[in-house]
Formats: sequence, C-alpha cells, structure tokens
Amino acid sequence: MDEYCCAILFWRKVGKVMTKEDLINQLKQRLSDVADKIDGFEESLINTAISHLDQLRPSIKKTTLTLSASEGSYDAPDDTIEVNRLIWQENATTQPWESNHIDAWPECFMLEGKVTLSPKPSVAQISVAGSDAVLYYHAKRQAEDLSDYEADLVLLRAMAEAMRLESIRKSNKPVQLRDGHSPNPKNATPSSLYEAFLQEFKEGCRG
Repeated sequence: MDEYCCAILFWRKVGKVMTKEDLINQLKQRLSDVADKIDGFEESLINTAISHLDQLRPSIKKTTLTLSASEGSYDAPDDTIEVNRLIWQENATTQPWESNHIDAWPECFMLEGKVTLSPKPSVAQISVAGSDAVLYYHAKRQAEDLSDYEADLVLLRAMAEAMRLESIRKSNKPVQLRDGHSPNPKNATPSSLYEAFLQEFKEGCRG
C-alpha cells in the first residue's frame, strides 16, 4: 500500500456522537495546505462522501407496513433510498395442494418516493398472509448515524474528492496532507492521492 495512504483509517476512542461539524473540522485538519482552497465546499465534500458510502456499504433498516387490498402505494420512511426486501408472503401458511394457495406475489420497489407493490395486493393474498409486512430498506445516513469506522471512511472519501478537485484546478504539483494518524505530513500529487484514497475507501467499504 502507498506510504501516504497507509493507516488513513483509524479508530477514535471518544464516546460521543459524530456531527457534520465534527467531520468538517477533521477534514480541514487533514487537508493541511489544501484546506483554504476548499473553503466553503467542505459540507459538499462530506455529503458526497456519505452518499458514496451509502452506495457501497448500504445501511439496512426495517419498518412495518400495513397492506390493504387493491392499494399498491405506501409511504416510505424519510431516509429510504431503495427497498431491500419485503417480508410478507412468508407469512402465508397454506400448502401447494390447498385451494387457497397462492404462487404469484407482488414485487416491491420504490417509485416516485413511495414503497410500491405491483401488482397491488389482493384480498386473497391478504387473507392468507395477513396485512402486516416487514420492509427492509437501504437508509440514507446522517453524520450522527455514522459509526467510528464509517466516519473515518467518510473523511477518506471526502479527502479523495478534494484531491480530485485540486487536480482539476492545477497541474500535478505535490500537496501536503495529514492523514489523521501519522505525526508527519504526507506529500504527493493530487491525482495520485485521489486514486490512492479512493481505492482505500472502496477497500474499507468491503471490510
């Protein structure tokens, strides 16, 4: 692993909830001599990083839906990104040889901000599976939701994005950064830092 990228991820031993302001302050500290060049863009970098984390390392939550016959659209939790799965038809206890057994069930997905079942639940389906269903969904994270490990991933991805912007602004002139772990600053070109940080972020998301 490249020397300026190793040990970027570290565990904080502070028992408090991380806020977006905390993330911004840590990002500024790590960016060292590049910090002034992203002034005013820090929140955007953090938001981009959290969004990418949501894509590669989904946060799964669950809620309960009360289904109605002939109703296919239901309110989704505010933090819903997409449906993971719906546990409903598993409630049915009928056997294949019974006359009221149902083989075909609706698909569940997000459509225009609503949890959608298509085709709509039928009276027959609700009669055998009940009206209560458990929805597992990919949830959009807020800074306060992040674990220590996820917060470090977000900072790493935000640093990568800052390096991408810096490489667009100027030539491959080396910049100096602090990785939040080593007492000595790291020097490398923005483009090489971008590639290294992004790769480390992706590997971290698989961990």
